[in-house]
Amino acid sequence: MDSSRRGRLSLLLRPRVVLAAAWLVVAIAACAPPSPPATEAPGPLRLYFLNVGQGDGALLITPDGVTVLVDGGDTNRGTGLVAWLQSLGIAKVDWIMPSHPHADHIGGLNAVLDALPVGNALVSPQEGPSATYGRQMALLAAKQVRTVPAEEGLAIPLGTQVTATVLNPPRGLLATSEPEEDNSVVLRVCLLAVCALFTGDIGDQGERALVARYRDEPGQLRSQILKVSHHGSAEPNLPELLGFIAPEVALIGAGAGNRFGHPTPTALARLAGVGATIYCTHVDGTVLLLIDGARYSVEPLPQAVIPAGGRQPEPLAPPEQCGR
Repeated sequence: MDSSRRGRLSLLLRPRVVLAAAWLVVAIAACAPPSPPATEAPGPLRLYFLNVGQGDGALLITPDGVTVLVDGGDTNRGTGLVAWLQSLGIAKVDWIMPSHPHADHIGGLNAVLDALPVGNALVSPQEGPSATYGRQMALLAAKQVRTVPAEEGLAIPLGTQVTATVLNPPRGLLATSEPEEDNSVVLRVCLLAVCALFTGDIGDQGERALVARYRDEPGQLRSQILKVSHHGSAEPNLPELLGFIAPEVALIGAGAGNRFGHPTPTALARLAGVGATIYCTHVDGTVLLLIDGARYSVEPLPQAVIPAGGRQPEPLAPPEQCGR
């Protein structure tokens, strides 16, 4: 990790209008057609892993200024999420990418859809029964947001340098005992040689299916940065999958004092076993990663909290609750 770049990477890149659509054998272009592959990135990819309490949310701002929300926390974080985006000067979101239908991941995105123009939405074909999910589908239709079904193999250019590739769900979806979790959108976002893997809430059954599909091509999963599945619960984050990913940094979204005991000692031990440096939102606050395509830096932002509506931000937990 390289911390020397932080000083000159503070300029917020402006969001840019999403333009065209195309597919890889099915590739979708969110912006102008990409130029030929470059050997140097024009600027950093900014990845904010958000402190949204017991939930998940991340904001990506690409070197070209494309803005992407991968999940957005629970419904009660929505107003705070919109205010925080606006404080960064973001007036439009190019993509929202909800991982699966659970409210603690997608509820905050509904407030974004209400308040800001959204260009595109990548959604799992796996539906959910909750009112939060139903409202999101209604908002996408009412706002005429272009929706793209997430399917393994889909590649989405996010400007000229960054590509998001869907690794899950497979076509036809997984038939498991927890289909909403196991059909989470698993997304590998790469800027040149540095990749971040977002796993939603994929469970152990979904992970085993992922391992089976990529056993002969484990490099397709390899990523320096891992968004840990299901808030660090005990069932997913299987050692074999972690071995394929080989994460250097592990990001866990959890709420201080949550009733689930997240992150669990099992998950923390597995992550430590592959040598990952672990950051937890309930301990470190929002975590900012600056990725230049060859290196990356990690900076905890303890004061950057997306508060629940009408409440004071939760105090941060001690480091031992993140395995340190």
